[in-house]
Amino acid sequence: YISYQWKRGAGFDVLTYKGNGVVGRQISHNLSKIPEMIWIKQRSSTSNWVVYHKGLNGGTNPQNYYIYLDLNNAEGTSSTYWDQTAPTAINFTVGNVSDANNTNQNYISMLFASVDLLLIRLVELEQQMQIVMVKHTYIMLMRNLLNI
Repeated sequence: YISYQWKRGAGFDVLTYKGNGVVGRQISHNLSKIPEMIWIKQRSSTSNWVVYHKGLNGGTNPQNYYIYLDLNNAEGTSSTYWDQTAPTAINFTVGNVSDANNTNQNYISMLFASVDLLLIRLVELEQQMQIVMVKHTYIMLMRNLLNI
């Protein structure tokens, strides 16, 4: 078995909600950017993981398509999963479908967006360089004070 673990934060959000069967229901999220991929799983009964991805249908109207995370099926076309509505930086939309918004069913959703890891790494390197420079300056100062 393989186990994956994610932490909520930049580029990843997890939320739960109770389905209400309303077509066009908007679910708020905390990414503060447009999700590039959304996984939804009904927790109340057996169902598949339904997936939105920005690259479905070659990136043209991906909100009209879906795939299943746990099946080998090709991408499918449907107006019901995402109600033909692209996700935004504050919410995503679901239709009245058992895999995403069935009345009184509990769901978990995982949202993913790209983050600039290179920028984070550069900041870390810059901080390390500053620490090295401080240490170097301190050593040079001590040498001068001790006349070494």
